[in-house]
This record gives sequence, C-alpha cells and structure tokens, in this order.
Amino acid sequence: VAQFDEENPKTPLGEWMRYFKWGYIDPKTKVPALRKALRRLNLMKMSTEERKEYEYALYNKHYEEDIVNTARNEGLFIGEQQGVAKGKAVEREAMILRMKKSGIDAKMIEKILSD
Repeated sequence: VAQFDEENPKTPLGEWMRYFKWGYIDPKTKVPALRKALRRLNLMKMSTEERKEYEYALYNKHYEEDIVNTARNEGLFIGEQQGVAKGKAVEREAMILRMKKSGIDAKMIEKILSD
C-alpha cells in the first residue's frame, strides 16, 4: 500500500488501493463493494436527525413498493380468475353448439349441463 502512488486508478484494484492509502472512494466508482462502502460511510457521516429522515424516507419507499407489488399481484390474480371464467363460458358455448349440431334437443342439453 505504501508504494501505491496513483491518484486516478484505472482498475478496481487501483481503486481499492486508493481507498486503503488515502481513504477516498470516487462517487462514480464502478466497483460494487466500494459503492456499498461509500453508501455506508455517507450514512455514518449523517447526524442523528439526518439519519432518521433518511431511514424514514427509505421505509416509505419500501412501503410504497410493497403496496404497488401487492396491487399488481392482486390484479394478476383477479385477471387470471376472470380469464378462467371467460374460458369456461366460451367452452360451454362451444359444447352447446357441438351438441346442437349432433342433433341433441335443447331440453336434453339443459339437463346435461345442469348435472
């Protein structure tokens, strides 16, 4: 680390070395672990009030995402149920038409479908 002297590293290893030597993480870093470390360092630098506001905003964001996901899932479920019901109705109509073509009278069709 002491021999490292590069201020603008071009590799992830270089970015890590800069962090170890000078304690600096470039806000535009592409190294995932350094991005995570930068977020944590920034959180640690916040005052108690700022951290509470940040955590409250983060909680609200997750809560809103959960509401949207729940609504989406319920919509998919309802849509699926409606699709199944529509499919059954279409199949029933097709069955009635096939029975009529076969010469089965309306009273017999009604009796068959009510069973």
